[in-house]
Amino acid sequence: MKSMKFLVRIAVIGVLLSTFSCKKYLNENLNKSAISDDAQWASEKNADIFLNSLYGQLTQMHNTPDYVDNFTDDNDGGIYWRSWRWRQGIVGPSFDGGVPFDDFGAGGYANWGNTFTRIRRCNTFIQKVTANKGSAFSPAWAAKRLDEVKFLRAYWYAMLWQHVGGLPIITTVLNNADGSDILYPRSTFEQTENFITTELDAVINDGKLAVKYSLGNPDAGRATLGAALMVKGWVQLYAASPLFNSGSYVLPDPNNMVHFATADPNRWAVAAAT
Repeated sequence: MKSMKFLVRIAVIGVLLSTFSCKKYLNENLNKSAISDDAQWASEKNADIFLNSLYGQLTQMHNTPDYVDNFTDDNDGGIYWRSWRWRQGIVGPSFDGGVPFDDFGAGGYANWGNTFTRIRRCNTFIQKVTANKGSAFSPAWAAKRLDEVKFLRAYWYAMLWQHVGGLPIITTVLNNADGSDILYPRSTFEQTENFITTELDAVINDGKLAVKYSLGNPDAGRATLGAALMVKGWVQLYAASPLFNSGSYVLPDPNNMVHFATADPNRWAVAAAT
């Protein structure tokens, strides 16, 4: 009988211990995949998590010699998948049998919805960091991070602009309570290009970002002044092309959504200067 009471006591103690340990376990392992808006913008560390997710939205670009060849007179196989394997003599019909090039990487930037979702997230970051600067965020951290996100926003605008032309210029977080707040008209080709280059100029002139990061630097991969200059020059060189830098286009474009209204040879000099 005494042994039975002893066993019951042990069982009760075991249940109590397991209950207390479960409560402690649950408290220490809350769902970290969801975070309140207040907590998201309560510290630089938490805001960086949001920014990291923005960097994670950068579509991976292909990294094969095909793309370098496209800038030379050796552009013979650029539209085919793995043409670089052909030149090495290791192509096989079961694996590389002349399949047309799959543009799933760069083509992702032509998606209007995806790109404006990313732009909205940039606008959200800018709005929240600006509102909490000086309280949750130090001025130095805020200045640098804001320029990083302005670069990302300009970059995504540039990619979509190159695919479809003039875009709605949206720099605030829209509220679709009644639908009226999201009715933004498309800007012209020239207005959109001006917006992109002006945004990049602001980042460059601020001088808050590093010129570049060395391999192994913990900030390597973040936006830099070198990247801002590169995108600006890329946009200006694209704009100077005879296809767009003229008073006419190969298709009707009365509203100048995909080309400049007038030609300007000086656009080449502007791109070269950048």
